[in-house]
Amino acid sequence: MNRREFLASGSATLASATLVTSAAIEWMGSAAIETNNLFSAGNLCRASFARWINSSFQLHHTMLGPIDLKLVNLIDGPSAKGHEQFSLLFQAPGTSQLERGTYVMAQADSEYFPLYLDSAGNDAQGPLFRADFNLTTA
Repeated sequence: MNRREFLASGSATLASATLVTSAAIEWMGSAAIETNNLFSAGNLCRASFARWINSSFQLHHTMLGPIDLKLVNLIDGPSAKGHEQFSLLFQAPGTSQLERGTYVMAQADSEYFPLYLDSAGNDAQGPLFRADFNLTTA
């Protein structure tokens, strides 16, 4: 990735963050703003997601409404001291019309957080979506 592509992707990320904020406020209403729970994702890390394998997550789609996704796999990537890389694989319902994009997600044990999902093909149960992480650790 060259500098121009990097800067363009950063601009797209900022634009999608604005859209996610709007979608979250629409979905959760003013209560999220009052309680300051919007996007409190500081504790989300590989260990958190590892506990949630085979758990359901709720994705909010502005047109389709809430959609239940199942976390079916966690794939470790190359990690180094101070970093962890991994990918999550989510199973969507067989009739899902999701496209890649940033969505507001929630799991029963967590608060709401934004997550970018990309298509990862299909299997016998339906469409699969991938979320990639490259996190710094303490």
